[in-house]
Amino acid sequence: MGCSQPAVVQLERSERKGGIRLETLERCAAALDCDLVYGLVPRTSLDDTVRTRARDLARRVRRSITGDQVEENDASIDSLADAFLAGGRLWDEPDADRARSTTVSDTNVRFLGSSGD
Repeated sequence: MGCSQPAVVQLERSERKGGIRLETLERCAAALDCDLVYGLVPRTSLDDTVRTRARDLARRVRRSITGDQVEENDASIDSLADAFLAGGRLWDEPDADRARSTTVSDTNVRFLGSSGD
């Protein structure tokens, strides 16, 4: 690799401690005629991440409308989360006024029984 034995030992020690620098890894990759690939790997599946985001948005919208905390097993949260999933707007900021009336499973439902606007 073109490095002295003490340099390799220091490199390995830094790696074990989690203190190795990206610049050092790039030099090692080049010396080994390799590409350095740096990546992040999700801890959960994409489906779980998307469903969690939909439920979080649903809780935020409900809380903004009612001011109440939301129970974990609340059916209205599941319905609203399904609407977010169907609408594909999971990374938009929720709009409480739009969420009061939303389409779920081809049926127009009034969210949380709110009166007409």
